[in-house]
Amino acid sequence: MLNPEVLPDEAWHTHYEYFQAADGQSKLHGRDLLIDAPAPYADIANKLKQCCADSHADFKHPHPLWKNPEFFIQLPFKLNEDANPIKASHPGMTPDDLVLAREECNQLLALGLIEPTKSNWACPAFYVNKRTEQIRGKRGFWQLGIDPKDRYKTAFCLPNAQYQWTVMPFGLKTRKSFIGQPNIDFLEMKFINGRYQPGLHITQELLKFPEENLTTKEIQQFLGIVNYIKDFIPECSRYTSQLSKLLRKEPPPWGQAQTMALQKLKQVCLQPLPLKIPGTGHRILQTDASNEFWVPYLLKKKTGRNTSVDMLVVNSKTMRNTTMQSTRRF
Repeated sequence: MLNPEVLPDEAWHTHYEYFQAADGQSKLHGRDLLIDAPAPYADIANKLKQCCADSHADFKHPHPLWKNPEFFIQLPFKLNEDANPIKASHPGMTPDDLVLAREECNQLLALGLIEPTKSNWACPAFYVNKRTEQIRGKRGFWQLGIDPKDRYKTAFCLPNAQYQWTVMPFGLKTRKSFIGQPNIDFLEMKFINGRYQPGLHITQELLKFPEENLTTKEIQQFLGIVNYIKDFIPECSRYTSQLSKLLRKEPPPWGQAQTMALQKLKQVCLQPLPLKIPGTGHRILQTDASNEFWVPYLLKKKTGRNTSVDMLVVNSKTMRNTTMQSTRRF
């Protein structure tokens, strides 16, 4: 099946698999119910949507997150010659913009997201026409409150009015945000250009172990770290097997093979190979075998008219004697 065109179009169809719970009755759904809910879960999806608020006004919880002092955002600020409190009179707005600004401020006041102020800070509010409506990132920062002692720093003014924010507003940030960033560090993994690899701080932990004569606990800790990133180490089991022998009930003494395996793992882990993130496309499982070995391949069909495939995963196994005997009998 190297050529995916061997199968007709009707052979490719969507398949749903529901994992059954331990009680044998209920089934577990593996997708976001709010986005794609099968018919058996439609009632659950409707109940979840009823619990989710579309705005702060519809939020039913008596103690929302943005009113919890434990999650208040602080805005530490040091005054210097380049950053002093600014309070300028508003230059004015067009009649349409002024009406719109007052309507929005009245809505924000009703929701408790802003409050009147006499702060020494005052940034004139203004409107900028957007070219498109593809990105509307103005409410994502309203989930956390601002410490009351720092709210005066968020003051803005309209003609004949001045307010300050009680929640984190759009445009004000405690840390720089990126949209479309090519390099991302997430869950101790580094993602770049469609590939990902473990961070160096993980591999640096391996260098803290001695070069030889590790204790049983040290071997377990070392193999635990290696096992976490084994997918990025070629022929990982070839080296870890030498150390795993020392965890048996009657382990052999530490020898040159264990020392070389330990040093090799440390060397390889300093520069782990990146793995490619597979894209969307039809998966093809191909296997091959001989009298002593068997190899499975997981391929992905490229999108478009190109009929070539990409290699996703390849593995190889050696047949045991029992497997070889049963194969010959068959």
